Amino acid sequence: MSLITFDGIQAEQELIDEYCTHFDASWIGWTISGTSDPIPRENDWRSTIERFLRAGVPVSTMIARIPIAMNSQAMIDNKWRYFCGIIWKTIDEATERALQSVENDDE
Repeated sequence: MSLITFDGIQAEQELIDEYCTHFDASWIGWTISGTSDPIPRENDWRSTIERFLRAGVPVSTMIARIPIAMNSQAMIDNKWRYFCGIIWKTIDEATERALQSVENDDE
């Protein structure tokens, strides 16, 4: 009888955790004006970041998009939602480029 190891799964989860920690450090650097309170986000923000990572969005891309959300006209309580919209648009644009590339290869 052989034991099944989950080293690959554990290594992947550790990498995701590392990326989430890196993202978190960038996000909490943005605070509500006049306070030290970070801009709010959903309680399950880690699962959202994990979903974006699994969709192929590099953490560096997500971090680079934080200022766009923070400097937007969105209300403080909507900054997280605005940020997520930016990332979904990034995913949609990348998907569209990939589809166009495939179509061009078929011609």
